[in-house]
Amino acid sequence: LSQVLGTSFKGWPDVMVILNKANASSEAYKASVEDCALGLAAVLLHSLPGIESSQGQAGVQRAYEEVSRIRSEVSQFEESDCRWTRMVNHGMFAHYPMLLGIDARFIQQCPPDAPRIFVYDMKGIADQPLSCARIGFWASEVYIDRFLRHSPCRVLDWRKADLFFAPAYLTCWELQKTRGFTLAEKDQSAQALADQVRDLPHWKRREGLDHVFLFGASAWQLPRWRDLFARSIVLAVESRPIFDCPSGKDVYCKHCEDCFQPWKDLVMPPVTPRPVASSLLSHSKPMEDRQYVMAWHGQHAEAADEEVRRAYTITNET
Repeated sequence: LSQVLGTSFKGWPDVMVILNKANASSEAYKASVEDCALGLAAVLLHSLPGIESSQGQAGVQRAYEEVSRIRSEVSQFEESDCRWTRMVNHGMFAHYPMLLGIDARFIQQCPPDAPRIFVYDMKGIADQPLSCARIGFWASEVYIDRFLRHSPCRVLDWRKADLFFAPAYLTCWELQKTRGFTLAEKDQSAQALADQVRDLPHWKRREGLDHVFLFGASAWQLPRWRDLFARSIVLAVESRPIFDCPSGKDVYCKHCEDCFQPWKDLVMPPVTPRPVASSLLSHSKPMEDRQYVMAWHGQHAEAADEEVRRAYTITNET
């Protein structure tokens, strides 16, 4: 294990393969701890999304507690271990405490005048936060859900709620769970999601007026959302979402000019992933030395990727 971790994280094999070898038996696990305890902790942390997929949240909790135990036993070596301090990208898992509900902010009291929020259990559409948080700028669907789910202002009794939040990791669903689906299968799955929202137990009480839904991408992926959310609060990262995009390369999408209703909806910024934020901050200059006070990160219109250039043409000429 120390030989693998002593080189570089770049070009690693499947981290779950490494974990399975280190955990093949109690003797192998003990040897891994003795060989490279902090290396094993790093492997466990990077493996948490895979553990989530195979063992669920209970497995993630056990693995994270094991990482905490290992680190506490060798805490005196952390600062002097250059592989742990310099070669491990801690930004990759710095958000885990918030997603797992152990962030220190969650032990605070809910302010007396703050709204109380009921968070629905949406089952499979919002059940893998660690995996789905890795989709980058669209991960607001995950972060907002987990923040509210673990918030001291969350209530379990719906009768005490001022607002109802219905989490759905739609971008993760689109990028990961429907991969390999035919167009018909994807449409069928999307319709099932829309039906799930429509059938929420407290929806009809006020026609969805006190319900909140989040779209974390430039396209609002849920079918019939206009009918579903005619009175509901929509949180969105795009106030002019892209829609009406037929399949094929020689087509033009459209921007919806009336989807966002400012009397009830709110625009929020997309997520800047922690590793990206850390990279940007590492190049940060004092304000007086800056020529510009904004930064762009992403692929631009002159990118080498033909698909990126085509996307810019589609979205900017319609």
